[in-house]
Amino acid sequence: MLKEYTSVPQKRLACKIVKRGKIAEEAKMPGMYTYKIKENGINHILRFSASEKPKVGGYIIKIAEDDIYFCKESVFEKGYKQSGFQLA
Repeated sequence: MLKEYTSVPQKRLACKIVKRGKIAEEAKMPGMYTYKIKENGINHILRFSASEKPKVGGYIIKIAEDDIYFCKESVFEKGYKQSGFQLA
């Protein structure tokens, strides 16, 4: 059954979803999305999974090349504030 585990502090690569970006669900793969945004003249595309529809304000978190997922803003900010991380 479920047991309580304590994780070690880790840095995460994350991207906050903003209004000017474009989110699209992949037609052939429900639960998979792409997020497209242009920053500093460079087009960026992130492909990630989500168990609920991603919304502006949420975060895309990259753990590994094959482990990129959506996290609601409230969950992300609560978790990182608890670990001492401060959002800029």
